[in-house]
Amino acid sequence: MIIFWLLLNIQEIIAEQVHQGKVCGEQTSFVLGGKSQVVKSPFYPASFSSQIQCVWSVKALNPSSRIKVEFQDWIIPASGKGCDQTYLQITDGSGDVDHATGKAQATGSVKLCG
Repeated sequence: MIIFWLLLNIQEIIAEQVHQGKVCGEQTSFVLGGKSQVVKSPFYPASFSSQIQCVWSVKALNPSSRIKVEFQDWIIPASGKGCDQTYLQITDGSGDVDHATGKAQATGSVKLCG
């Protein structure tokens, strides 16, 4: 079970747009431009079942911009199995895809474990 609400902010806050997946299992993508964006886990504020993988791909409209991630509500239970089961991973990727694995190439990453 992971419950979170985070704020992605780039440059100044002009308006707010909300992204909340109804179900996970496929990648949700969006581009940030001068607006604050909100990403919510499915069914927030309720929890969702285990074995769920949610992937959000967030890109800045201006490649030289930075994306600020703020967590407004964060509950991630301890999984008891290290960092293999319950975690949030934030990766700074180039957007280039490794054709051998089909995954985006990352230049930096942080993993927050339950």
